[in-house]
Amino acid sequence: MAKLIGYKRADFTTKEGQTITGCNVYLSNEVDPRVGAGVSADRLYLSDAKMERENINLKNLVGKNVHAYFNRYGKLDSLVAAD
Repeated sequence: MAKLIGYKRADFTTKEGQTITGCNVYLSNEVDPRVGAGVSADRLYLSDAKMERENINLKNLVGKNVHAYFNRYGKLDSLVAAD
């Protein structure tokens, strides 16, 4: 489980000229005390299409614990509130 600590718009254009719209999503996790201390953070990308498909409202999830689900290519596919 991770905590959604923030998000930021990050639209881009592919090499083929297709515009992808979405957000960088920032998740924090406690560091395993066997290997370190504190909190680590990850930046992941979530497209507007995925957010619409999964009915994800990032504004409502900020500061909450979430379960992150990934597709078979290792890319973020969905976020679900854990609280």
